Amino acid sequence: MQEDTPQDYFTKKFIAELEPIRSTHQANLRILKTKDGRQFVGKMSSSPIKKWIKDFMFVAAKHKPDVPFAGPLEVTFYFAFPLIKSDKGKPAPMTTKPDFDNICKSVCDAMTKLGFWTDDSQITFGKVMKFRNPVPYVGVEIKRANYMDKKYFDAVENHLRN
Repeated sequence: MQEDTPQDYFTKKFIAELEPIRSTHQANLRILKTKDGRQFVGKMSSSPIKKWIKDFMFVAAKHKPDVPFAGPLEVTFYFAFPLIKSDKGKPAPMTTKPDFDNICKSVCDAMTKLGFWTDDSQITFGKVMKFRNPVPYVGVEIKRANYMDKKYFDAVENHLRN
């Protein structure tokens, strides 16, 4: 993926050259106590995911748009984990943990904090690819989602009418 051109506001691509986090947002949540004894759910300050998010935000901040994306968005995440011996030096699909639906949560939250978009609820279409690769990285592609899958909606409407 190459960096986008300044005139192409509706597409943003970048690569963070760091190993994807294996520990997910949910796995790092703990029941903690405030100084006055009230309990809440949060992450320990020593949580590995907090350090990873900080590292990711440092890289991603260099690529954030001047103005947050508005409207519906399409996002693709590429999570390239390090190879293991059984890969024999070649890229391979990753069918082990972390689950694909959990690994993008921290990335989305970090990008919201940085101002890529106002809220990650704007993401109406997403794709997550996780695989093992000789060079680990996290790739992100954001586009304005300016379409709906008419064929799908027509099929659903047909199904519901019958």
